[in-house]
Amino acid sequence: MGKIFTTMSVVHIATQIAEMINSYNKLYKVYSTNDILTGTIDYFVEIVGDKVVGCIGLERRTLRVYTIRHLSVLQNYRGKGLGKKLIGVALENCNTDVEMMIREGNLASIRAALSMNFNAVSVFTNIDHRVIKFLRRR
Repeated sequence: MGKIFTTMSVVHIATQIAEMINSYNKLYKVYSTNDILTGTIDYFVEIVGDKVVGCIGLERRTLRVYTIRHLSVLQNYRGKGLGKKLIGVALENCNTDVEMMIREGNLASIRAALSMNFNAVSVFTNIDHRVIKFLRRR
């Protein structure tokens, strides 16, 4: 199989992923470039020019379940189906059940999950906000 090379370094891509996650996902943990490079989450990205405009993480939770993490799209690229496209890429890269945790007020992500055959299975409170757990069975 052939290899694909890009003019962007992995470090540059990881830096942009960390910045995007920290800016848009309202997480309590602040992610660094090193966290992205050394963590257990595999990232899929959409790149325009030299800019990561969207990313999604996929993490193996158990032998039968992956978790989608850190779906993020830059503000100027929202509403164009990129989040749904990234979810699709993540789903193509695993053959297990897949779960997503989405903040209760994140209507765009909730709509995307529902349109891709995820079902809401539970709701829980995480510190100061409510989270909906979605599951898609294979």
